[in-house]
Amino acid sequence: MDLNSKRMTGAPVFTRSGRMLGKLASIDVDADTGHLASIRVSSGLVKGLLAKELVITWGEVIEMHEEKIIVADASVPIGATMAALA
Repeated sequence: MDLNSKRMTGAPVFTRSGRMLGKLASIDVDADTGHLASIRVSSGLVKGLLAKELVITWGEVIEMHEEKIIVADASVPIGATMAALA
C-alpha cells in the first residue's frame, strides 16, 4: 500500500495501549540510505509555537495508515507528558 505523506500529516498518533500522543508533523528520511528514519509527533496549537515535538524512531512504528499511526508503548517514557518531552 502506498501512503502519501501530505495526506498523512495531521494523522493522530497513538501508543499500542491507546494513549494519544499527538498528530503526525513529519516523516524523516535517512539521506544516505533513503530509508524512513523516524516520525515527528506534534502536540500543541501551532507548529513551532506552543507545540511540543516527539521524535519516534522508525523501529518503534507498529502500524501506519492515513487515518492513524500506532507506535510502541516504549516510545514514550512511563508517566511522561508531551510538555516534559519537549
